[in-house]
Amino acid sequence: MNPENPFAQPAPSETPTSQGQFGSGSLPPLTVTPLPVAGHIQQVTDIPQPQLSPQPATQSMTVDYLNQIAPKQPVAVHRYAVFGLIAAVIFAIIAVIAIVNSGGPDLAGQALSIQDRITTLQTVTDAQQAHLKETTISEANATLSSAFTSMNSDLSTIIKAKSLKLPKKTSTEKVYSDALLGKLDTAYQLGTLDRTYTAQMTYELHVLRSMLTKFKTSANSTSITSFCNNSVANIDIILKSYASFAATK
Repeated sequence: MNPENPFAQPAPSETPTSQGQFGSGSLPPLTVTPLPVAGHIQQVTDIPQPQLSPQPATQSMTVDYLNQIAPKQPVAVHRYAVFGLIAAVIFAIIAVIAIVNSGGPDLAGQALSIQDRITTLQTVTDAQQAHLKETTISEANATLSSAFTSMNSDLSTIIKAKSLKLPKKTSTEKVYSDALLGKLDTAYQLGTLDRTYTAQMTYELHVLRSMLTKFKTSANSTSITSFCNNSVANIDIILKSYASFAATK
């Protein structure tokens, strides 16, 4: 026994040789890894913890794609909705047929505008007939007044035959007629009526001509086409007379 260390084990009496009880082969020396002591425990706990990475964008795109190609759920169609759709289509067809037969939704309005303008211009021609001095202009004016009478009568017949419901008249045309008469009366007082009348009526007849052309295009009717063509032909004759007079001045 060792007096310095009473717990020390006695040394073996024999030292194993390379040919000991474990066989004849030599064994490698045993390596013992020391366990961490208390002083290194802090180092072990400082190991960084793994962080969770966010969900990859490709995964979200895959989910969207799968949602797109997934079969759609059939939509239930109520039978009353089908009946309503069929009724709406039939109503639309009837409305189109009614519009075609009446010559367009604005046909009655155009007829009224043309009728009012013919009345205005006929009033002007009758009022200025006695004041015109030039024979050419006076004769053309008398012919124009007669043409307006025929145009007004023919248009009234068409309106009645087609049962056109004319809109309510406004004061617009009356104001226009009064202004036109006032302008020509002033020209008569100044002694320039023939020249002023020719220029003004040339403009007025061109406007009426355009109204008749639009009316014919909108109506798609044989009777209205005939009326418009005859009216335009009479207007062109008067315009030619005005142009010949203006060329001499």
